[in-house]
Amino acid sequence: MPNHYRPRIHLCAGIDSCEASVGYPAVGGIVTDSSAETFRVDRFTVPEAARDEFLAQVADTHHILRTLPGFVRDAILEKPGGPGERLILTIAEWDSTEAIENARKVIQDRRAETGFEPQEFIAKLGITPELASYQRLAI
Repeated sequence: MPNHYRPRIHLCAGIDSCEASVGYPAVGGIVTDSSAETFRVDRFTVPEAARDEFLAQVADTHHILRTLPGFVRDAILEKPGGPGERLILTIAEWDSTEAIENARKVIQDRRAETGFEPQEFIAKLGITPELASYQRLAI
């Protein structure tokens, strides 16, 4: 298995034994390494009429993300939703939680520079977002 796919989350019998064996904090018997791959997965329900404007903004954001330290890869996926809607999924893989936090700051700074307000943009276009970050599990 390539090194960048090697999971860095460990399931342990007890918190104390986990911390002693792997050397980083445990939460509820699951040990997470802050250097573990982190995935930002965002799902958007987008009215068809807003699709092109929304995807232009997604393209701009992902163009920036692809230049940042710790970026691994991304995907932008689409499928039909309900009547008059498209479901768009954006996935960005990062090599650590620190990298995704840095990316978040870079994007916030960029938005401050340009005056872009994502909440207003989403509300104006009638988009429903579901935003989350995930870490790879060792299963």
